[in-house]
Amino acid sequence: MNEELLQEFLSIGNNTQEDAESIFRLTTHYLNELKAEEYDPEHATLLEGLVNKMVTICSNLSFDENNLSADLEKNVQTLMAQIGAANKNKNAIILYYNKVFSDTMKFYNLILKHKPKETINIGPFKPNNSDKTKIAFKITEAIELINNSTILKDKIKKKLTSRLTQVITELNNPKTNWNTYFNSVSQTIVLLGALGSIASGSEAAKSLLDSKSKLEEANEEVQKSSITISERDLKEVFVFDETKELNTSHILQLEDGSSKKKKRNK
Repeated sequence: MNEELLQEFLSIGNNTQEDAESIFRLTTHYLNELKAEEYDPEHATLLEGLVNKMVTICSNLSFDENNLSADLEKNVQTLMAQIGAANKNKNAIILYYNKVFSDTMKFYNLILKHKPKETINIGPFKPNNSDKTKIAFKITEAIELINNSTILKDKIKKKLTSRLTQVITELNNPKTNWNTYFNSVSQTIVLLGALGSIASGSEAAKSLLDSKSKLEEANEEVQKSSITISERDLKEVFVFDETKELNTSHILQLEDGSSKKKKRNK
């Protein structure tokens, strides 16, 4: 494998949708090269590493279905054994190569299936203006409550908290992917609410509902701190005749960062 592809492999993380899409592209490119080189063992050295990384990313993102990870890893191991065999069976190599390629495409379908929808971006709603430190603090409190829960099994705690930890990592990114935030936090709120309802009546269920409340507070912080109102935003969002009914007596934050009082229309 050439140095450029190796460096790209090393640059891919293990936790985001972007990582999943990147490792898929690199793996399919590598498989195409392997076929072009007629399954030369020297060109197959990184295949297991690529597949293991793809499986890890999809596992971290809870993308795996129907034992696909196990099937893919088994087929890769068989393919590698066939490629490295002293007496090569070309038909067997092609068979397992096609199985690996097919499994890789199935993973891509899972990646697309779980890809968050685009964030609605209208007028004054600019989530990247949010106070991300406060939001991350609320999510950290939720994680602590989940970890301290005595009613959930450890594997369930890990699934819940790993997704929220990814959200905090994303919040620390200057160019936060708000799709990741809204998708993960909203799903976790619904899940915690459901689990809390199932366990209702027990004292231990309180930690689940409290963690749900912390995530709802994080969302409220996004709502509160991501709205920037300006004259242009008002005209973009509201029907002009209706704006005279709006309460615009509060301080308006102008685009240049200054603020002033706007008197209500009489």
